[in-house]
Amino acid sequence: MDSIKQSTIKPKVIIVDNASEDDTVAIIKRKYPEVDLIENSTNIGFGAANNIGIKKALQQGADYVFLLNQDAWVEPNCLEYLISAASNNPKYGILSPMQLTPHKEKTIENHFALFITRDGDKQEIVSDFFFNNKKDIYNVKFIQAAGWLITKACLTEIGVFDPLFYHYGEDSD
Repeated sequence: MDSIKQSTIKPKVIIVDNASEDDTVAIIKRKYPEVDLIENSTNIGFGAANNIGIKKALQQGADYVFLLNQDAWVEPNCLEYLISAASNNPKYGILSPMQLTPHKEKTIENHFALFITRDGDKQEIVSDFFFNNKKDIYNVKFIQAAGWLITKACLTEIGVFDPLFYHYGEDSD
């Protein structure tokens, strides 16, 4: 939340708490009273909980929904950059920022690196970074949902997460 508050674009934040058994809800209420907090009475799973927040955002007129895991953060210009990329590339319904480790050296997160390079033709990403020839967008078959910007058009056409997937697999579905 602290990183979202530093964003160059100030989003409407909806947090869906999936029946946390610790002090999460109390901390959110104390530190971030401005957020729209939805408290589930039971843990309904990752996809189903995200669907609640997504549907509420769309009902409130959102053109984009940004899903962000509770253990992730964003750089100040992340949302601005993603929204610009989505606007300039309407064929992409889901965009993910580079997912980095939280260390000072900010290396690419291991699972993210595996996903962006697992297709043989995606070695261009590694080469582009090595030779400092980065593109704005790389088309990949899958990227985990730790940080996703989803367009309203995509959600309208494809829909939300299938609640059949309680945890893991919902983002690849």
